[in-house]
Amino acid sequence: MKNGIYHLRLYSGDGEDNGVAVITGGALNGGSGIYLYRGQLSHEGTRLSGAIEIRKWNREAVASLGPFKAVTLPVKGQVVPEERSFSFIGRVTGHHVVHIEATGAYLTPLAKL
Repeated sequence: MKNGIYHLRLYSGDGEDNGVAVITGGALNGGSGIYLYRGQLSHEGTRLSGAIEIRKWNREAVASLGPFKAVTLPVKGQVVPEERSFSFIGRVTGHHVVHIEATGAYLTPLAKL
């Protein structure tokens, strides 16, 4: 997966969230006006796997993805190199069942130091 800044759209049965994520060397870090995202992604060919933590940071905002403060989801999905995009699905069962689907679309390369 190409290092860069991506638009990240997350969907759940409760709603959706849109933000940006920086992906570099397999590490994903980003957020939106409601959530922070961080985790690790790896891919072999077009298969994507990893784990993403989604943490609600904005106490005043409605929790659009579900009734959790923080959740770490194992994810599986695919990379579409020619479109510079990816998608994944994560599901965890605990106090609440959390099922999130996400798509990412490449926006721009990272700044050089």
